[in-house]
Amino acid sequence: MPRGWNLDPVAGKAPKRLASRYYQLKTGHAPIGTYLHRIGRRESPECQACKEPHETVRHVLFGCRGRRTGRRALYRALEKAGVPLPTAAEESPEARLFAEPIVTQAREAESSDAWGWDTLEEGGPGVTLEDE
Repeated sequence: MPRGWNLDPVAGKAPKRLASRYYQLKTGHAPIGTYLHRIGRRESPECQACKEPHETVRHVLFGCRGRRTGRRALYRALEKAGVPLPTAAEESPEARLFAEPIVTQAREAESSDAWGWDTLEEGGPGVTLEDE
């Protein structure tokens, strides 16, 4: 593990599948369009849920029209945890959220079905988490 890079204690206690998704999103290695395109598993970085040209972590968490249900659940959990919601003026809301331990607890409460993670896991034809 690189110096200064601490494991999130809440993510460490979470079920393996949830902790795995958390760290994939945090490091930019989640099975989403831009990553899968970069490693040659998709022909395009396009979002499978809404057809935007670039499916990034930021897009999945904050902008995807096809993942509104998951975003609403995330925002409710953030409000309940007392964490300021992301704003359009914020340069990197995903970095702020991944850096705050209390946010991990909020994300842990989310339903994975609300985000459509099963669709992300597919990542296109023949791509699974185990392939990465």
